[in-house]
Amino acid sequence: MPPIEQLKCSACDYATKSTAGSCLYTVANGVEIILAHPDEISTLKRTTGLDWQQARESGLIRLRTYCICFNCAAQFELDVDREEKKCASCGSHDVRSFNGSINEPCPSCRSGVLRLDAIGVS
Repeated sequence: MPPIEQLKCSACDYATKSTAGSCLYTVANGVEIILAHPDEISTLKRTTGLDWQQARESGLIRLRTYCICFNCAAQFELDVDREEKKCASCGSHDVRSFNGSINEPCPSCRSGVLRLDAIGVS
């Protein structure tokens, strides 16, 4: 079971949403479909008609990573294997993954540090 965590600034109110840091998804008929735990296998089969191995070999099992822009503090998800690591809000390339943001300076106040806070498990 993936842990659910949150990043919180040690000096201001800046915080991320509670997240597992990334999520699996697939594409069927041009639409992205989240493969949410614990039903990822049945959702994949229902939406693509393929089993896990077939979908993986076909490149249909993909990963969205929770990211933070360290220029404007925006939070968003990207498929870092398929999309440019660029903020949709400000255009900056100073984008880091959730895990890559742990213990980094706060992108909002720039004086605090982003600390990991364990929320639970999914």
